[in-house]
Amino acid sequence: MEKGRCKDKAYSVYVELDWIVNNETVFRPDVSVTCEEIEEYIKIPPEAVFEVISKSTSVKDEKIKFELYKDEKVKYYIIVYPELEKVRAFELKENRYEKIFDSDKGILKLKLCECDVGIDAEQLFK
Repeated sequence: MEKGRCKDKAYSVYVELDWIVNNETVFRPDVSVTCEEIEEYIKIPPEAVFEVISKSTSVKDEKIKFELYKDEKVKYYIIVYPELEKVRAFELKENRYEKIFDSDKGILKLKLCECDVGIDAEQLFK
């Protein structure tokens, strides 16, 4: 886990931590960002979810998880394509995802836990 802070707000970043939606649904995003520190598992929708795409997971991540995360109200869904060195990001607006970033260069700007965060797409792959 990694922590970040801005102003009086904090956010936590988790790698492969279970998010228990209900008794029948458990997700394990590659990376999750929450506004609170988690002890065992995530209980509420994360602010952001990052999924790293591989050939074997592309349909699941681009279609199935896209819809599931939207339905569960994850604010940002970020898909990372290591082979293409590209990032595609979506923000939940009025119950649907709108693409806000689709590039291999530039700064992906997010508002996480009331903090403005910038992610340099090129730096993700170095």
